[in-house]
Amino acid sequence: MPHDATILQSRSSSLSKLLRNPDEYFKARLVILVHIDPDKPRVVNEAPTVLKSSVRLAVALIASKSFQIWSWDISQAFLQSEDPLRRTVYFQPNKGEHILERTGAEPGAILHAIRPQYGLSDALGYLWTTFRRWHAKDLEMQPSVLDPCLFYKFDCNCFQGIQVSQVDDTLGRGTEAFGALEEEKSKKFECKPRTTTLPFLFNGF
Repeated sequence: MPHDATILQSRSSSLSKLLRNPDEYFKARLVILVHIDPDKPRVVNEAPTVLKSSVRLAVALIASKSFQIWSWDISQAFLQSEDPLRRTVYFQPNKGEHILERTGAEPGAILHAIRPQYGLSDALGYLWTTFRRWHAKDLEMQPSVLDPCLFYKFDCNCFQGIQVSQVDDTLGRGTEAFGALEEEKSKKFECKPRTTTLPFLFNGF
């Protein structure tokens, strides 16, 4: 490690999902604290946010085709980005954090982040690049000219499927053939089970 390297700090974050719901559960993650990151002002974060109108359009189109709608998200999404960090990031976990146990590192150890980590200013950009590439290459979908987070697929001028993506969450549906393709190609990620039972929340809807 360079003697003049900037060492960031991290902490464990825990929050409740589905608050006051019978299916409530807690989610924990490692968060890099970037307020002392000297590269933060120069980092390019290219990660668009899906438009609410795109979500409404996808839901309306799925309903008009009588398709079953579903939603799923990726577990530990940032660690599943295909590209490694293009900059050098060191961080020091606080004593008692689970990452010390998982890596076998001693308390006070300084770790080198190879993959994007939650909290880093450019982490969303890496995840977006991975997901955009997956839609284009694996599913052969096209992004909308109005919203890069809205993807659709036509085959022989026939509608096959539509999806909207928000960070690591995806909502969509299509023909049986498209559903089978999507399910097969999504195995490259570690995903949570699909949600098909209505009602469910997606990006606040």
